[in-house]
Amino acid sequence: MQQWMNISQRRACRVLRQARGTQRYQAKEDFLEEKKLVSRIHELVRQYPRYGHRMITAKLRQEGWLVNFKKSQSPVAT
Repeated sequence: MQQWMNISQRRACRVLRQARGTQRYQAKEDFLEEKKLVSRIHELVRQYPRYGHRMITAKLRQEGWLVNFKKSQSPVAT
């Protein structure tokens, strides 16, 4: 719309009632790596159902993953 109407980004966003941050959002490049990590967390949780997030994090680090404990805390095994 911005280029079509030849108006500024600010004005186009105001007309559409859309935050400018939404227009400028760039998707993460490491999406596939993230997906592999979450998949591996799920596998470990299925393999070791009694392990907590700290132990799962330790297992991931043993395998060479660079992971924060908060990342291993959130996924739920299905």
